[in-house]
Amino acid sequence: MSEVTADVDAALAREAALQNRLAAANEANEKLTHSAATMQALLAGQHQDTLYRLKQIEELRHQVDALEGLLREAAKFEVGENDEEAWQDLLSRISLETVHVGETVPPATCTWSQDNNSLWNSTCGVAWAFMDGSPHSHGMHFCHSCGKTLVVGQVAGDGK
Repeated sequence: MSEVTADVDAALAREAALQNRLAAANEANEKLTHSAATMQALLAGQHQDTLYRLKQIEELRHQVDALEGLLREAAKFEVGENDEEAWQDLLSRISLETVHVGETVPPATCTWSQDNNSLWNSTCGVAWAFMDGSPHSHGMHFCHSCGKTLVVGQVAGDGK
C-alpha cells in the first residue's frame, strides 16, 4: 500500500509542478500580449505624428511656391506712371503670404488623465491601461488614436 501512496504523491507533485509551469507560461503570455498592444499603440501614434508632419511639410511647400511666384512677379515689376497702386497690391499679397512664415503654431494636444480604476482616459475618447507608470514612462508622446501630442493630465491619487 505504501508503494501506491508514494506513486500517488509523486503524481500529485508532478501535477503541481506542471500547474506552476502553466501559470508561469500564462503570465508570460499576458506580458507579451500587453507588450504587443503597447507597441501597436506606439506605432499608431508615430504613424499619426508622421502624417501630421508630412501635412505640415506639404503646406510649407505650397507657401514657398506662392512666395517664389510673388518674388518672380516683383522682380519683373517695372515702375511707371500710375503703377503705385499695382505695386502696393503686390506688396499686400506678399505680406498676406508671409504672415504665417516663421510663426510657430502650438501643436495640438490630447490630454490623458488617470481615473480611480487606473485607466488613462484621453480627451479624444479612448482609454488605455498600463500595468504601472504613466504614458510618458512607457515612451508614449503621441495619442495612438488621434495622433496629437500626448499631455499627462490628472493622475489618480495625486490630489489635483
